[in-house]
Amino acid sequence: MSRSASSRPPAPRAGAAELLPFGSGWGTYFEVYPRYQPGTLIGTAHYAHQDYAQMLFEGGVFGALLIAAFGWLALQRAALLVRMAFKDRRLSREAMAAAICGIGLLGFPVHCPAEFNMHIPANAIAAALLAGVYLRPLSVTGRKEAADD
Repeated sequence: MSRSASSRPPAPRAGAAELLPFGSGWGTYFEVYPRYQPGTLIGTAHYAHQDYAQMLFEGGVFGALLIAAFGWLALQRAALLVRMAFKDRRLSREAMAAAICGIGLLGFPVHCPAEFNMHIPANAIAAALLAGVYLRPLSVTGRKEAADD
């Protein structure tokens, strides 16, 4: 079960560069990567073992844009929550729930370069739930109620 980082398949840089701008297509890594796999690697890699590398390999520029868009949305929400906290000196329950989910969500993009954790269904579901609560629109009435308490 335990594998060192040196025994993992190398990141598919050559394949991703050749397949730009469109990528190989979602879910095709297992079929396409053997063309770019080093001869010294025994067996076939089913996954890139790096979520960002696999998204770039399969999705091309579109995959990179998805990553960038999510990052931009997450940073925008973080800035909004910080402004709300400094302006009101407190957060409504809704904003606090979003902030807590954002902190929980932070572990996923930090871990993605080191492992392929988003291919584990439980992790993907947890990340989707946290992202949904973190990025959903905050109600204006919730902010007013928090200020009135």
